[in-house]
Amino acid sequence: MNKKIIISLIIICLAGVILGLIWLDSQQEKINPLCADFELIEGEVSCQEAIDLSLTEYPGEVNYINKDKISMLVTEPPELEFISKNVWLIGIHLKSPIISPFLSSPEGEIVLPGEKKYEIEVAVDRYEKNILIARPK
Repeated sequence: MNKKIIISLIIICLAGVILGLIWLDSQQEKINPLCADFELIEGEVSCQEAIDLSLTEYPGEVNYINKDKISMLVTEPPELEFISKNVWLIGIHLKSPIISPFLSSPEGEIVLPGEKKYEIEVAVDRYEKNILIARPK
């Protein structure tokens, strides 16, 4: 009788360990395969953080991610001043379209205000973990 109790306890403990390992694995941060080519650099927003931030604001599917530099206007006309920012550029196919308030896409294509767009490009600052701009593709 004691052998049955010991065997039962061993089985229960093993099941508990297996379930614990399965739960622990499910809690680990999932890394997007598109981030595999990018090293984690100290002080820089990671590829995965940039994707997570973008998808929180613009739910959909990530098509691509690249490191780039963009110029941004920081003053009002007539005195135009631009700054250069290091960014993650993330292409997203949106779950739901946005109604475009934009006038042109990155390729220079005219996008009429009110036009529905499913493809956007999001620029996330690589050092300040914020979205700088989202524009139609």
